[in-house]
Amino acid sequence: MIPAYLHKLDHNEVIIYLKCVAAIANIDGKIHERERQYFSQILGLISLPDYIKAQLEKELDRPQDIRALLKDVKNPYMKMMILQDVYTMAYIDGDFHKSESKAILEIAKLLGVKEGLLNKVKDWAVKGMEWHSQGEKLLQESIFYERIY
Repeated sequence: MIPAYLHKLDHNEVIIYLKCVAAIANIDGKIHERERQYFSQILGLISLPDYIKAQLEKELDRPQDIRALLKDVKNPYMKMMILQDVYTMAYIDGDFHKSESKAILEIAKLLGVKEGLLNKVKDWAVKGMEWHSQGEKLLQESIFYERIY
């Protein structure tokens, strides 16, 4: 479920977006391996120098304050990508915490996103995660998968 609108962000927005994703992954106080993998997948799609990617990778272990990062977010594509990833990170580890729910509401408020749109994004993200999980399960159960691995 890599964000589809990465190409609509400029260099600085991409970096802020990735810092937001790292902060979001840390909302519940721990980083799940699937969160790390998702973050690495996003980094793999972006053409940034390796040293910047390495610095961004470290953001997972020492995230910045999400409120400070969000104050400069104006690009509507970036707002939607952040909201999508808020839900993706909240659900990717299979354990949705109250702290994550509270943080999501705060993030939406800081971004100026109304509750109706937030609910649509949540539904989309949850369905996307379910769809992705079903695809992985199908591959794991298939004869094709067994022949390859």
